[in-house]
Amino acid sequence: MNSIVNKKKSKNDSIDNFALFGNPVNHSMSPNIYKNFSKEQGIPLKYKLINVCENNLIKEMELFFSLKNSKGANITVPFKETVVHICNSLTDRAKVSNSVNVIKKLSNGTLLGDNTDGVGLIHDLKTKKFIDKKSNILILGAGGAALGIISVLLEIGSTVFIWNRTIEKAKVLEKRFKHLGDVFYLNFFNKKIHEKKFNLIINATSCSMKNQIPDFPKYLISSNTYCYDLFYSRKNTVFTKFCKKNGAIHCSDGKGMLVSQAAFAFFLWYNKFPNISSSMDSVF
Repeated sequence: MNSIVNKKKSKNDSIDNFALFGNPVNHSMSPNIYKNFSKEQGIPLKYKLINVCENNLIKEMELFFSLKNSKGANITVPFKETVVHICNSLTDRAKVSNSVNVIKKLSNGTLLGDNTDGVGLIHDLKTKKFIDKKSNILILGAGGAALGIISVLLEIGSTVFIWNRTIEKAKVLEKRFKHLGDVFYLNFFNKKIHEKKFNLIINATSCSMKNQIPDFPKYLISSNTYCYDLFYSRKNTVFTKFCKKNGAIHCSDGKGMLVSQAAFAFFLWYNKFPNISSSMDSVF
C-alpha cells in the first residue's frame, strides 16, 4: 500500500509546473494551449493561472519558483516591464524590448527572461499575409504590449509609427528604438496625418479588454488597410468590429499571435517546437 502511494507521489513530483502571472488572467486560453502542446510533444506538465497585483507579484513569483518542479512562467499585462527586474538574466529580445513575457528557471535556479511576443506576432502576420518588408505600420498604444513587438517589426524593414494618448510615452519609445530602424511617434492633431497611408494598424492598447475603441481617426482605415488586434476573443473584438464597419476587409484578433508566442515559449523551455496550426484548430 505504502509503496504504491510513494510511486504515485514520485510520479506526480516529476511533472514540470508552469504558471501565468497577470491581472486579469481568468479569461486566458493559455492552459488549453499548453495542454495541447503537452499532449502533442508527449511531455506531461501542469499549468495554472495566478492572478496578482502590484503589491504581491514578487512574493507570489518567489513562492512559485521556490518549488522544485516550477520550471517556467508566462507574464501578461500589466507586468511585462515589472518582471524584467526580477529576472537574473535576459535574452537579447527581452533586453531590446525591456519587457518579459516568458521566464525559464535554469538548472542553477536562476531566472532567464525572454520576450516571444514579437516573434509570435510576426509568425502570425506572415501566415495571414498581413505584412511585407516595406509595410507602413501604425501601432496604437505605447505600453508593454507595444514594447514587445516594435523591434521585430523594424528588423524586417517596416516603418513604424506609434500613437499613444500620452504623447510623451510614444516619444520615449521612438527614442528607445530609433537605432533599429525608422520609427516615429505620431500626433493625430498634426494636419499632415491626413497624408499618411498605413498598410497595417495594430491595436496594442488594452481597450478591447474594456470593450472600448482606441481614440484614433477612422479615416485612417480603408479597404486596403490590414487591421490587427493583439487581444483576442472567441468572436470579433470591439476593435476588429470597428475597423470592419469603417471599411477594412482584412481584420484579425490576436489568437494566432497568442498560440505562436506560446509555441516559442515552449521552445525556450524544452527546445521543441509544437505545431501551431494544429493547436489553433484544437484550442479555438
